[in-house]
Amino acid sequence: ASVMASQTVTVDGTIYKLRSDPSYCTEDSEEYTLFAGDVQGKRPVEGVTWYDAVWYCNALSEKAGLEKAYNIDVTAIKQRVGNVCDSILEATVTLNEGANGYRLPTEAEWEYAARGGAPDAEAWNYTFSGAYSSEELYKVQNSDLDAVGWYSYNTATGKTEINPDLTSGSQGYGTHQVGKKAPNSLDIYDMSGNVSEWCYDWYSSITSETPPQGASSGSFRVLRGGQWNALASYASVSYRFSYTPPDTCHNAIGFRVVRASSE
Repeated sequence: ASVMASQTVTVDGTIYKLRSDPSYCTEDSEEYTLFAGDVQGKRPVEGVTWYDAVWYCNALSEKAGLEKAYNIDVTAIKQRVGNVCDSILEATVTLNEGANGYRLPTEAEWEYAARGGAPDAEAWNYTFSGAYSSEELYKVQNSDLDAVGWYSYNTATGKTEINPDLTSGSQGYGTHQVGKKAPNSLDIYDMSGNVSEWCYDWYSSITSETPPQGASSGSFRVLRGGQWNALASYASVSYRFSYTPPDTCHNAIGFRVVRASSE
């Protein structure tokens, strides 16, 4: 919230203030409850479009005194009340190659991290980020996911239940505090489950000719990682969300940021 507290965008000559609290899953929400023992300030941010996420990356870079990773020209917003902007709905975004600031991971970077970063290690072929599964992947529930991630069949207790209460306002209905499950081999938490995460790439089929930054154009941006209200298979390190326009805003879509190593 401190990063976004004073951020504004200008559209057609009008200045709008960006919200610093976009999440649906808040402490005082009657619908998306705070799980027992969780701390509100440690739940992942959600309710952000892809454009909101890249804007945040630039704002964080600016705060840290780093070179911004993106050029962003905002052309459309979702207006709230007065001059407050709920979300950025449309913008021209280009990457500043070589910038040392924060950015969204590419899809390849995301999966490399989710698998543990070592193709010759056992964890590389785990079903989930940090957890092997002997169960069939495309079952709606998978108790092997319990160790590392939150999904629709364990959101109320942390353990897979056959008939969980998935109704609004029920225990655990919503996001969970990060870092409460086990990390993967790189000590990264919640790459399977909790919230799905925006990647930089446009969604497209992947071939040997696909560049590291993904396709140069498209209609949908890549989401990875599964989420608190999705089936177990969505949390697989290999599952790719498709058909998600960059102006999508959802209670289970968030992001994580990366930056180039200084070494």
